[in-house]
Amino acid sequence: MQFTSPDKIRIELSPKLEVHPLIEFHEPFGFFDFVKLEKNAFCVLTDSGTVQEECCLFHVPTVTIRKTTERPETIESGSNILSGINAKQIVNCVKVMVNQQKEWTFPEGYDHKNVSDKVLKIILGGHEID
Repeated sequence: MQFTSPDKIRIELSPKLEVHPLIEFHEPFGFFDFVKLEKNAFCVLTDSGTVQEECCLFHVPTVTIRKTTERPETIESGSNILSGINAKQIVNCVKVMVNQQKEWTFPEGYDHKNVSDKVLKIILGGHEID
């Protein structure tokens, strides 16, 4: 498959960058395909707050490649760790996450049932705020 994204072109033109043979480039995935990848992952590296939450629910260890997160509850639950952007630190964080138990307790509210029904009730004027 040919890719025309600016990032892919920039990577291909970079004279110093060697891409490992196990690295694959893909066009963006649709929502359901992306969630399927998350659910079946060994470990997820991300910079996305939403992915941190989803992987927590799927019991997939996550390394967030940032210095801070708006989802600190995923770190507190043990499903996620912040690595920063240093390559060696990222690798160390992956080792930590894949070698720990994956049965963490979900953060408060992550496993609530019928959330969309509650939100709809609030929007329509109900008083379902817990």
